[in-house]
Amino acid sequence: MITVLALCQIPIAAIRLALAGWEPSVDSGATTVRIRDVLSTRPPMTGMAAFPSMNEAQNYSFPGALHLYLLALPVRLLGTTWGVLVGMAIINTAASAAAIWLIRRRLGERWAILTAVFLASLLWTLGTGPLVFPTPMAIVVVPLFAFLVAAWATAEGDEAGLLVFVMLANYLFLSQLVLVVVVPVVAAVALARFVAVRVAERRRSATDSADRRRRRKWIVASAAFTVLVWIPPIIDQFTGAGNLGKVFNSLTSGHVRIDFYANLKPSFRGAVGVLTSVVAVPHWWLPPSFVHAPFDRRGGGTSFVVGAAWTVVVVALGLWGYLRARRRGDRTIVSMLAIAVSVWLAYLVTAWKDPDVLGYSQQYLMGLWPTSAFIWLAVTTAVASAVPDVRKRLRDLGLIAPRLAAAAICAIVAVAIAAPQRSPDILTPSESLANAR
Repeated sequence: MITVLALCQIPIAAIRLALAGWEPSVDSGATTVRIRDVLSTRPPMTGMAAFPSMNEAQNYSFPGALHLYLLALPVRLLGTTWGVLVGMAIINTAASAAAIWLIRRRLGERWAILTAVFLASLLWTLGTGPLVFPTPMAIVVVPLFAFLVAAWATAEGDEAGLLVFVMLANYLFLSQLVLVVVVPVVAAVALARFVAVRVAERRRSATDSADRRRRRKWIVASAAFTVLVWIPPIIDQFTGAGNLGKVFNSLTSGHVRIDFYANLKPSFRGAVGVLTSVVAVPHWWLPPSFVHAPFDRRGGGTSFVVGAAWTVVVVALGLWGYLRARRRGDRTIVSMLAIAVSVWLAYLVTAWKDPDVLGYSQQYLMGLWPTSAFIWLAVTTAVASAVPDVRKRLRDLGLIAPRLAAAAICAIVAVAIAAPQRSPDILTPSESLANAR
């Protein structure tokens, strides 16, 4: 019931936009045209055109069309308005529910309730559009939070979490190149810890043959899914436009050229400021922070003193929780904090090395908000688990904690429905460049 309450904002956003007469146009319109091509004689082999490629010698697209294929049936059955919105609502609701399920599976009911509260406030922050827009920039926002939770579950050695993790990792990486650093870095950490856990268990002979066969099925399913979704882009590479080669050449040559936007060229200091503004300073549960990003295109925003103070607080809390977890032998908290650190560093590299031609554009850094939510969830979990009195109090609360959480979620959802946040506009490339000038 609490999960339903927390996630009801997503289908409500779809219904609200459909009843208001929303129709796909500009980026959404181009995406919808490609979606309708899926069930034709010439299905798409690659994703949508990548905006950064407009300054490259050869235009390229996002690697894969998985996102388009997932929306093909809803669009065919319900049309280009309801089909797109309902399809996106299903994808984002499923991803969010998977995150709560994995937390419940690994930590129990109370932590699943806490995750539901974090998710409800995150969805409120995002507003109506990003919850159901089909554009490459918007579709990765909600699944990114679920991806980080699944990465943590994978690092714990959870095979079911591995399948969810692999599905989300492919979905994100194929759909949006802005995560070209984040997904591989987090995946490397999660898979390395997954292998270490499996090897340690085998050495201890902690599992029998039947258990190993069951786990092997999850691993085989994850590998089969990965092979399946990469077939179209590989076919295109060898028999079509060679998009994967173009993407690789662009990434290794600098991704985008911003020489004629030298005054907007991001710096390491600016990248740190961007992350501080969203991740360290806990703006993410306040709706104006997404509609009006707390940083500008040159990396300015939250003052250095405030940002540095909050960064020290986050690092200190996380480090203290990590040390207490190591002392107790709590591998769960260590894994969660490892994923939090890896995504923080990966996004720092992304903001520093891989901006769009506009500098620090909020549209291309939407993933910072779910990243912030996960990092604060990890820190909160680590601190609460490290204090014996808190652990005991949580056990003693019994049914009171779920009721309080349900009340908080109801309040958040009520405010979100009564006063929906205006989502940031998705501009065309020409409009974006005009604004940059």
